[in-house]
Amino acid sequence: AGARVGPLAVVGAGAFVGPGAEVSEAVLQREVEIGPHAQVRRSVLARACVVGAGTQVSDAVLGEDCRIGAGNQLARGVCLWPDTVVPDGAIQFSDGLYGSGQP
Repeated sequence: AGARVGPLAVVGAGAFVGPGAEVSEAVLQREVEIGPHAQVRRSVLARACVVGAGTQVSDAVLGEDCRIGAGNQLARGVCLWPDTVVPDGAIQFSDGLYGSGQP
């Protein structure tokens, strides 16, 4: 099945949305990659972020060059510092600021 990009989504130059993935009410800056069957809703993903297969991102902000592995859930106010890496594996984050850029 093809990717679905909603009418309120903004997709930057060089961004890729994989098969079966959904993007709605979201901003994907340039060179963002959304893996197969991932979902991105009401979120902002900065340049060169990668979202792994089957991952769900909603109501979140990801800084530049974040790498989110497969099978994760990021929701309800999550903010990731640039260059944050979240490994594969059904991890669920909500309501917080995460990553190596924390003071």
